[in-house]
Amino acid sequence: MSEPLSESKPVSSSASAVDAFFAQVSGLAKAARDYSFGAHRLEGIPGGIAAVLQLLLQRGPKSVPNIGRARSTTRQNTQILVNRMAAERWVELIENPAHKRSALIQLTEEGKKLAQSVTEREAQLHQLVNRQVTAEDLQQATDFLVRMREVISHKRRSLPELHPEASSSPGDQPIGEAATSPPQLEMGPKPEVHEQPVNLL
Repeated sequence: MSEPLSESKPVSSSASAVDAFFAQVSGLAKAARDYSFGAHRLEGIPGGIAAVLQLLLQRGPKSVPNIGRARSTTRQNTQILVNRMAAERWVELIENPAHKRSALIQLTEEGKKLAQSVTEREAQLHQLVNRQVTAEDLQQATDFLVRMREVISHKRRSLPELHPEASSSPGDQPIGEAATSPPQLEMGPKPEVHEQPVNLL
């Protein structure tokens, strides 16, 4: 097993090599996202919604804040997507045992079928990749990226927060402070039909 990267054992790479590496990582992520979003849009499904559908299919019901954290995107952006999905009857609200004021978002039967269709289209990209690389290539690349991400995340956690008061969001209150009213879906701004792609990473 390879040793994790650390500040005490720096990578023996020049600054230009590191820049080139990150440029390729960003380029790969964008290419994969563009392919995925393009394939889903052919079926009339914005990429951001496709990603949420897959998340709910794979991990089960989640609250809006949890969906946002899982996708590394804002709560507001997530709320807009969920509002549209609810309007299309792809998701429904169910009670959240942990937080009475933050409902869980659950796929409807129609939403499950749509999410499965999205997953099948994603599989086409996986097949394309599998024809070009071996499982060992992918595992080695994945292990290296995990190590790199751990180093950067560790360094990020050591930085002071610019807005510590913004770390908590509505719906994350302690259970004892929750209201007893039934869960409500917050209605944010009306989503545009052609919303911009959101970050999948």
